[in-house]
Amino acid sequence: MLLDVADLAFRHPGGGGVGPLSFTLAAGEACLLLGPSGSGKSTLVQLIAGLLSPQSGSILLAGEPMHALGATGRDNLRRRTLAIVFQSLRLVSALSVHANLALARRLAGLPADPARMGALLERLGIAHLAGRLPRELSQGEAQRAALARALVTEPKLLLADEPTSALDDSAAAAAAMLLLDCAREAGAALLVVTHDSRLKPHFARAIALGADGRIATDTAI
Repeated sequence: MLLDVADLAFRHPGGGGVGPLSFTLAAGEACLLLGPSGSGKSTLVQLIAGLLSPQSGSILLAGEPMHALGATGRDNLRRRTLAIVFQSLRLVSALSVHANLALARRLAGLPADPARMGALLERLGIAHLAGRLPRELSQGEAQRAALARALVTEPKLLLADEPTSALDDSAAAAAAMLLLDCAREAGAALLVVTHDSRLKPHFARAIALGADGRIATDTAI
C-alpha cells in the first residue's frame, strides 16, 4: 500500500480533531474523503503530510513511518513522495508561474527540467501564462498553476484540500476531472479531502467522516 493509516488520532487543545481512524490507499488509486465542517479533514491532511504529529496511531507512506520521524525526516519524506494542492493555492506571489514550478522542483531536490515544466503547463492549457505572476491569473488559471506546481515534483501521492469549495457546479466537475486525469497520467494516487458531495459521482471510492472525526463509511461508489 502507498498509504496506510492505522488507528490515527489527533485532538486539538481547544477541541476538535480527527480519529481514531484507519484506511489504506493503493498506488495509483483515487479516493474522495468527505466530511462536514469540523470533522478534522484539514487536520488529517496535515497529519498525512507530516505537518502535524499524531497523538496515537501510525501513518506509513511509501512504506516509511511518517508518524515516527523527526522534523527533518518528515520534510524529506514529504518532498520525495507527496504534493498538496491547498484551497488557498499558496502560489508564491512574487514569482511567475514558470518560476513557481522551478522552485517546487528545487525544493523537492529534483534537477531543473524545462521540458517537463513546459509539457505540464501545455497539458493544463496555461503554457501561454508561464511568465505571468499569480495576481495576473484568473481563479481557474491559478488553480491550474497550483496543480502544475504540485505535479511537477513527480509525487506518488497527490493531496487536494477543498479544491472545489468556491466553484459552481460545472467548474467543480471540471476541476475534479482535471485532478483525476492528471493524477492518472502521472501515475500518482489521489486523495481529495472535501465537504463537497457534488464530487461523489466522479470517484470510484469515497470515505465519509462523521462530525466526530471518525470514519462513518468507506465504500466503492
